[in-house]
This record gives sequence, C-alpha cells and structure tokens, in this order.
Amino acid sequence: MRYLWQIILIGIMCITSVFDIKTKRIPFVCMLSLFVYALISILFFKYEGFEWTDVGLSVIPGLFLVALSFITEGKVGMGDGIVTAALGPALGLEKSIYVLMGALILNSLLSGILLLFKKAGKNTRIPFVPFLTTALGVVTFVYI
Repeated sequence: MRYLWQIILIGIMCITSVFDIKTKRIPFVCMLSLFVYALISILFFKYEGFEWTDVGLSVIPGLFLVALSFITEGKVGMGDGIVTAALGPALGLEKSIYVLMGALILNSLLSGILLLFKKAGKNTRIPFVPFLTTALGVVTFVYI
C-alpha cells in the first residue's frame, strides 16, 4: 500500500510538472492536491520514527524557497516553494531535504549545460517542479 501511495504522489507531481513546463504556473488545484496528500499521509501513513515536530520542520525547505522568492523578487518561483512545502509533511524532513538538494543539483546541471551551449541566458526562466519530480522519483527509488 505504501508503494502505491508513493506512486500517487509521483503522479500528482508529474501532472504539476506538465503545467509548470507549459505555463510556468502551478494551478491551485495541484497545490491543493499536494496539501491533501500530505494531510492524508500524516494521518494514515506515518513513516517510521514519526514525530509531530517533524511536520513543522519538514516545511522548512519549502519556506526557504518562498523566502528566496521574496529576496530575488520572483526570480525563484513562489509556487516552487509552496510545492516543496507541501511535499515536506508527506516525506519528512530528511527526505524533503534530499528531494530539494537533488532538484537543485539537477537544475544547476541543466542550467550550466544550457549556458555553455548558449541556449539560455542568465534571465532564462526554467521550470523547477520537473526537477523536484525527478528528484522525488530518485529518492523514492532509493528508499524502497
């Protein structure tokens, strides 16, 4: 059941990724789906070693991105931070940090390649949710 539940999360993230790629916006329904998923995860699928303080701590990576959005005046998307914050309670602090770090590494690699081949400039906007989805898939696979 736990694996099926993880596949559902990856499915929601894939749908969110498509919207992010096509419109560079994340629909409210996708964010709401992630928050409902997180709530159900907390109530029914508590991971090993679960503590209620983890719920509050696990949103920190997302809040970090939201703060970056304000600091950079929108160069980092607010929706990316909200999606990351919604993933936190469902995954736990440790996994949500792994997912964020993996996504940042993948984003950096692609950005570097695009800059190297002059396919993008320093102001090019790259959707971040697909990188979160890819990193989530890797982290899920590693933890199975």
